[in-house]
Amino acid sequence: MVKIKPVERSFYAPIIRLLENLGFTGISEVKPIDTDKYLDILFEHEGKSYILEVKIADKKEDLLPALVGGIVQVYEYSLKYETKNTIVIVYPYDVRKEGTIEEVNEIAIDRTCKGIFLTREWDELVDLSLKESITQLKGKIDNKLLSAKNIETASKVLQSSIKSLSKLINKEYKDELSIKELANSLTDEHGLFLSLSRTKSEKLLRNQTIDLISYILVNQILFYFLYSKKTGKVDEIRKIQTIRELNNYFDQIKEINFEPIFDIDVISKIPVTKDIIEQVNNIITVLYPLGIEEMKQDIYGKLIGKCLPTETREVLASYYTKPTSAKLLTNLTIKTWDEKVWDLACGSGTLLVESYNRKLQVHPNKSILTSEDKKDIHRDFLEEQLTGTDIMSFACHLTGLNLSAQNLSTETKFIRVSKRNSLELFKLPADVKEAYGDISSVIEHISRKQKTILDFKTPGDEITKKEYPAKKFKIDKVDTIVINPPFTRIQDVPEKLRGEFLKHPVYNICGRRVGLWGHFLALSDKNLKNGGLIGAIIPINFLRGEDSKKIREYYLKNYSFEYIIKPHRGTSFSEDSNFTDMILIARKIPPESNHELKIISLRKPIDRYTSTDVESMVRELETVREKEKETKDFSIIKVEQSELLKNKENLMSFVFAKSLTNKKRISEVLEKLKLMDKTKKIEKDIISEGFHASPMGVSQILFINNPLSESRLRRAHLILDDDKNTIFKFKIKNKKEVYSINKKQLKKSIRTITSIKNTWVKDKVDYMIQSIPKDFQKIINTSNYKGYLFTWDDVPGDDSERLLKHLVDDIEIDWVKDTEIKKSDNNKTINVIKGENSLIFKLNNEENKVKLETSGGKVYKYISKKENGKLNIYHKGKDIHWERINKEVSKKESHILIPKRFRFNSDETSVTALHCDEKIIAPHSFEVLPSVSKEESIILSLYMNSVLYWIQLLKVKEETTGSWIDISQSDLTLVDLLDIKKLKDDEKQKLIKLLDELKDVEFDPICKQIRDKKDYRIKIDKAILKVLGFHEKESNNIINELYSIILDEIC
Repeated sequence: MVKIKPVERSFYAPIIRLLENLGFTGISEVKPIDTDKYLDILFEHEGKSYILEVKIADKKEDLLPALVGGIVQVYEYSLKYETKNTIVIVYPYDVRKEGTIEEVNEIAIDRTCKGIFLTREWDELVDLSLKESITQLKGKIDNKLLSAKNIETASKVLQSSIKSLSKLINKEYKDELSIKELANSLTDEHGLFLSLSRTKSEKLLRNQTIDLISYILVNQILFYFLYSKKTGKVDEIRKIQTIRELNNYFDQIKEINFEPIFDIDVISKIPVTKDIIEQVNNIITVLYPLGIEEMKQDIYGKLIGKCLPTETREVLASYYTKPTSAKLLTNLTIKTWDEKVWDLACGSGTLLVESYNRKLQVHPNKSILTSEDKKDIHRDFLEEQLTGTDIMSFACHLTGLNLSAQNLSTETKFIRVSKRNSLELFKLPADVKEAYGDISSVIEHISRKQKTILDFKTPGDEITKKEYPAKKFKIDKVDTIVINPPFTRIQDVPEKLRGEFLKHPVYNICGRRVGLWGHFLALSDKNLKNGGLIGAIIPINFLRGEDSKKIREYYLKNYSFEYIIKPHRGTSFSEDSNFTDMILIARKIPPESNHELKIISLRKPIDRYTSTDVESMVRELETVREKEKETKDFSIIKVEQSELLKNKENLMSFVFAKSLTNKKRISEVLEKLKLMDKTKKIEKDIISEGFHASPMGVSQILFINNPLSESRLRRAHLILDDDKNTIFKFKIKNKKEVYSINKKQLKKSIRTITSIKNTWVKDKVDYMIQSIPKDFQKIINTSNYKGYLFTWDDVPGDDSERLLKHLVDDIEIDWVKDTEIKKSDNNKTINVIKGENSLIFKLNNEENKVKLETSGGKVYKYISKKENGKLNIYHKGKDIHWERINKEVSKKESHILIPKRFRFNSDETSVTALHCDEKIIAPHSFEVLPSVSKEESIILSLYMNSVLYWIQLLKVKEETTGSWIDISQSDLTLVDLLDIKKLKDDEKQKLIKLLDELKDVEFDPICKQIRDKKDYRIKIDKAILKVLGFHEKESNNIINELYSIILDEIC
């Protein structure tokens, strides 16, 4: 039987047969008049024409780029045949493999492929076989359906076009310095941009910088296209021959205004090649068949946001608030149409756009507003009432774009968006410049790889850049602040900016330890009128912890809280956030003694609520009279703010459960637990953090990891190979060579709770090296251990944290936390001063020595060494400081280990506390109780693996997305633990005997233990409840109820 290798034309015949079977009339390979090209298939039904373009993707190409090329091609044919009904089908590359005629015919109609239908009846991007998609089209035609233009279709096409343009530009930028300069031009402070981003990868940020350039250009083209279509005030944009033509288009709109959008000059930064010009033309062309101008005006901003490539969105996640989150926040915060609103970290402008919409919604005459009225209101909003500030140029661009898109037919004198570090704006009123006009000059010097032939333009073809000076406007205190500030830790901010933040007067309100979000809350207090409202998306850890204590107490005492809103479990109000966040809405008035706030828990992820759902929920939240209420969308409880003040150390107990029923039952059980009078709070001074390895990378070469599972080895470096004899064997991860070490040189350890299957640790342990093993230098050379304590050149700067860590961990100088570091004496001294305390490092370059002198009279000596152009500082001798390490180990070894961070619903988490008969060591990812006896450890470890302990963790834990639980020392002091002294001897012995009975049991993952009601699970919980004084029937009820709650809340 003959086999053929199909090409696109091979599929025409079976496609025509399919069309005819469905009642269409079709013909293939049609040559339109006045062109040398042939369209693939033209088919008709009841006088309507449809054009179908067939493509097979290139081997290395995603299907979408081929689809975009097809849209461009088929659009040109559609103009010839005066039809708006176009279809593009792209088959995957592997359809080219050889097959029989029958097999090829089958593939043509049955193989799943990517298609786009841009017809009157159907506007969608699909992954279907041709038989399925054409059959659906016929059904829509027969039912006389009409389709609205689809934002998802348009955004995916534009997103793919941006990625294609980025790839072409990326090829031209080979000079990494140019890329960094390019990033700086858009982000103004590359180090800050890196610290705000989810990724810390310079390589990834390089690619996303190029994506950002492409994205901004497509935004500009898109906005110009829409403006020309909506107003007719500028020429329609068409294919270009040179980049100058694109600049000429943009100059037309800049003459009218809209500098916010067009004054980031990316055109001059894009290399000019034939391929890039062609891709720009493809982007211009696809806008026409996508029919973007036919979409409702209020979704243009959403389209702009959705076009950003996914990878870049993840890097820039700090700048994105989910639209439904923004709607919920602004609808609860903004009460009147003429309020002056300020977003101090405006990012992409989502909160300001929703503020715009909310203000319009509450306008007293909204039902009778004419189009001219709306134009006047638009100008008033953008020129007088809505203000945005952000430190990043591209954020200002996005905000300007989104606000301008709210009324495309109206130009404004300026937009109240300024590129400023908002934390500088605490003395108001202040004059600021519009964010545009001076941005482009920052990037004029950026070069690229080399000139192309198209760069050598004929005389007169040069681009003359017109200057549009930035306008000034005044900022003063406002009625309302809306904000989703960056959640970045203060220590991750570049040293220079961190120093500015810590010198800033707002730290008197927020303290020095809280993340950037706390500084923005403190700044908001300075910039909000008395009686004004703030609506903020902030980490839920605002409610707990030492770092946020100062700002939490300040707001509790000086603001009347109206709402605290917690998102659905494991989700957040911001795009791609690693943190569980919350919405706080509060009025700048000290609370009265009986003031009530509403605490809300959402019952599903915020992006599953429609705009109508949010509006309905807001009406209900504003008018609810009940003290407690539970609906399908949310639960609500009213609480007096005085109760929050009483519990200000940790407010998680007010928001920990997703349902009121669960919260009530847990509270009832815990109240009974207190009445039993057999528990106590643990004292903070007996809790200690596990061993903290220093300097950086040393933990890799100290811990030998037991390979109990693959997941235990993700961060491991040394892996146990054999521990059956006196001489233990281990390997370096992914290496074959085996190393030996005497058992006497090791200390039993647990490095991670992952895959530990019993609360009693016996032989399945890790080990910590306590003295130099054979071939240690080889081990060091394969690790991240750098040996040096810090780099002299990078203090103050990137190594400041390493220096402070050495002072705290190695020398136990605790007062240096949150202090400013300065250099003096021509770079020969480093000074750290705080109040009456001080210390000074003195560099002696001639002798390669460094001396540390403290104000207490102590002296420490170091050596310096020039390596790779950097001056690195070491302990006296490059060896690991074994004496200090073993001294630290002796302080930290413990019978009981309590993991600080774990995931309840992980298949790798089976226990939440560990006991060992001999004292063992754990890293600082555990809390330890060194003073607790062996007997106490057995009893406590059982209790801390009981359901009573777990429900208390729900109340006090730190939350991140993905069901992670973080427990701090402060949290543990809030938990009621068994008081061993109040137990009778026989009760103690029963618990000790139970642990011995279970010592060989392999525990299942926690959720499975509870779901399947494992025998050992029930034995532990019954035994704990019994010694506490609960009778059997009550214990059974508690176990059943709490198991159900934990499954609902965690699993």
